[in-house]
Amino acid sequence: MYQCTACRQTFSAPTEPRSCPHCGARFGGRRDVTRFLPTPEEEAFKKHAQQAAIWLIIIAVLAALVYFGIRLKFRVGNENKLYAAAEAGDTEQVKTLLDEGIDVNAENASQGNSTALMVAAESGKADLVRLLVSRGAELHTASKDGDTALGLAWTRGHGEAVKALLEADLGRAMGAEPDVEGTVNTYSSRIDDRSIYFHPNIPPGKLKNAVEAYAHLTEGERPLALIDDTIMRSATDGVLLTNKSIYARNASQPFRSYFLGSISSVKFAKGTLTDALRVNGDDFYVRGIPGPKAVAMFSDMLTAIASQFPKTAPPQAASPAPAIAEAAAGVESIVRSYSARIRDDYIFFHPNIPPDKLKEAMASYAPLKEGERPLALIDTSGLGTDGFLLSDRSIYAHNAPKSPVSLPLGSVSSVKFDDGWLIDTIQINGGDFYIASLPKGKSLALFTEMLSAVTKRPKP
Repeated sequence: MYQCTACRQTFSAPTEPRSCPHCGARFGGRRDVTRFLPTPEEEAFKKHAQQAAIWLIIIAVLAALVYFGIRLKFRVGNENKLYAAAEAGDTEQVKTLLDEGIDVNAENASQGNSTALMVAAESGKADLVRLLVSRGAELHTASKDGDTALGLAWTRGHGEAVKALLEADLGRAMGAEPDVEGTVNTYSSRIDDRSIYFHPNIPPGKLKNAVEAYAHLTEGERPLALIDDTIMRSATDGVLLTNKSIYARNASQPFRSYFLGSISSVKFAKGTLTDALRVNGDDFYVRGIPGPKAVAMFSDMLTAIASQFPKTAPPQAASPAPAIAEAAAGVESIVRSYSARIRDDYIFFHPNIPPDKLKEAMASYAPLKEGERPLALIDTSGLGTDGFLLSDRSIYAHNAPKSPVSLPLGSVSSVKFDDGWLIDTIQINGGDFYIASLPKGKSLALFTEMLSAVTKRPKP
C-alpha cells in the first residue's frame, strides 16, 4: 500500500489512477512540479472564501431590498401621517412633519388623492388652513372626485376656512409683494447641513466662485442661500438662490436658472441612486453631497417662495393687431431682462448691436420684414455673416457652409441647449438650428433659456 503525503490517500499500486495532482506528480516522477501546486489546505480555503463571497453578495442584495422597501414605506407612511395630523387638527404635528421635509402637497391615495389642505378645509380648521397655505399648499388642486379645498369648505359651511382660502387666493392673484427673504429666514433655522449656507453666513469665497461659475447676478440681486455640492468645497457646482432668481449647476452639465416668478412647480424626487430637485418638471439640481432631508426641506422652501408669486394669464387681445403688438412687447421685455445677465463678447443686444454687424447679418441670412425689430445678435464670424439673429417676430441662423434657416416665433414648439464636447447646439423643434463653438457654453445656455421663455408666451 502506498500513501500520498499531501492528500493522505492510500493506493494499492503506484500505477493506480489518482485524482490528487500532488500524488500524481510524485508517483509520476515529477516531484519538482509539486511546489507549484496548491496544498489541500489552500484548496479548502479558496473554496470556503468563494462560498463566503457568494453569501456576502446575497446578504448585501437582501439588505438593499429591505432598506429601500423601508424607505419607501417610511415616505408613504409619513405622507399619510401629514394627512392624519391635518384631519385631527393637530397643528403642532403638522408643523413637525413639514419641518422634517414632508411635501405639503402630498396626496393620500387611500383617500382619493386628497391633500392635507383639503381635509383641513373640509373640517373647518381655519388656522391649520392658513399654516398649510403659508407653507406653499396648492389652493386649486382637485381630488379624484373633483373636490377642491375651497369647494369642500364652502359645502360644509365653514366660513372662516372659506375666508382664509379666499384671502390667500386673492393675495396671490393681486400680486402681493413676495416675502422671499422672510421665507428664507424662516427655513434657515430648520435646514441644518454643512453644505448649505444662508445669508449673512455665506462664505465670500464660495459665493464668488458660484457667481463666476454659473450664477450671473443682475443689479439689485441679493444672494440668500447657497448649496455647495463640490468635494473640494469650492462651490463651483450647486445651487444659488437670490431674491429674484435661482441658479444651479451640476458637474459636467450646463448651468440653469429660473426667475422665481416663472416657477410653476417644485418637487423633491427621491431616486434609488440619486435625488433631484425638479423645477417646472425638469431635473434642475441633482443632489450629491448635501443630505436628502436638507434638500427636501430646501425644496419646500422654494415651493413656499414660488407660491407667493402671482400665476395669472394675460388678458386676451380684442383683435389680431393689438395681439401682435402685445406679443412683440412681451418678447422685448423678456430679452431686456436677460440682456443684463448674458455677458459675452460675441452676443449683442438692442440698442447696442453694432450697425455693421447687423447690416451683414441681414444681407447674409436674416432678411427682416418691414416693421421687424432686431433684438439680439450672436456673431461667430467677426463680420456678422454667420451667427444667430432674434427679432420681435422670428429667429434666423447661419452656420457656414450650411444654408440659412429661419422660423417665426409662433411656430417654435420646443427649444433645447445641447452642450457638446467641442461644439454646442441650439435645437429648435427637435432639429439642430444653430451650431457653434462660440460663444461660451454658459452664455449660449442662458441665451437658449431666453429663447425658451420668449417662445412659451401665449401666441397671438
